[in-house]
Amino acid sequence: MSRRIPTIRIARVSEFVRAIENKYDIDDTLFRGQAYNWDLTPRLARIRPREKRTLTDTEANMFREFQRQAIPFLNIRPESDWDWLSVARHHGMPTRLLDWSSNSLAALWFAVKDPCIEVNGRRQPAVVWAFECKADFNVDERLGPFDQTGVRTFRPKHINPRIIAQAGWFTVHPATKLKELRSLRADAAVRKRLTKFVIAPDDFSNIRFELDRCGVNAASLIPDLDGVCRQIEFAETLLPDE
Repeated sequence: MSRRIPTIRIARVSEFVRAIENKYDIDDTLFRGQAYNWDLTPRLARIRPREKRTLTDTEANMFREFQRQAIPFLNIRPESDWDWLSVARHHGMPTRLLDWSSNSLAALWFAVKDPCIEVNGRRQPAVVWAFECKADFNVDERLGPFDQTGVRTFRPKHINPRIIAQAGWFTVHPATKLKELRSLRADAAVRKRLTKFVIAPDDFSNIRFELDRCGVNAASLIPDLDGVCRQIEFAETLLPDE
C-alpha cells in the first residue's frame, strides 16, 4: 500500500509560514504552487504527439528545433543541454522539467494568483506541494538531462530574470521503459518526502492581498513588462473572487 501524503489546510499566509517553520529545513525543501491538484508530472507528459511519435521522440525533435531557432532571441547563449532545457521550459516549451521554487511564498502566490478553477461546476482548491529533497536528489551534471535514471532536482543557472526572481528549481523526470515520464507521486523515494498544502477558493483573495503586503506579487516575481502590467491591473481592478 502506498504511503498517504500528508495534507495541511491553510487559510492565511501566517498559517502557511508557521507550518513550514515547524516542519521543514528550508534549505532542503522545494515548493510548487498549483491552481488545481494536477498530478506532479512535467508538461511534456501531458501533450499529444503528432504522427504517433513517442514522447521521447517528440521531445528530441522539439529540443533540436528550439536550439536551432532560439539563438536570435537570446541575450546569453546556453552552454549545455541543461541550460538549453531550462530556457526552453521558462519560455513555455513542454519539457521533462517540472518547475519548483526554494521560495515558499512565491509558490503560494502562483497557487492563488488567479480566481479558482471550476470543474463540472464545482470550485476547486489550490495546492502548494512541499518536497523535502536532500542533496542526494541533486542531478549528476556529468550526465545530460536525458540520461538521468531517477527523479532528480536541478538548480538552473541564472540565465533568465524570472529564474532569479522566482528562486527557480526543477525536478527532472526520467522516461520509463514505456517512454512515459514518471510522476513524482509514483516514485516511492519521492512520495514519502511530499506534503500537500490545500487552500480553499474562498481564501484565495485574502492570501493574495497578504502576499502583496509582503512584497510577493506579480511585479516581484515576474520582473518584466508582463509582471508590471499584471501588478498594475491587480492594484486598480477587482478580480472576480474579490
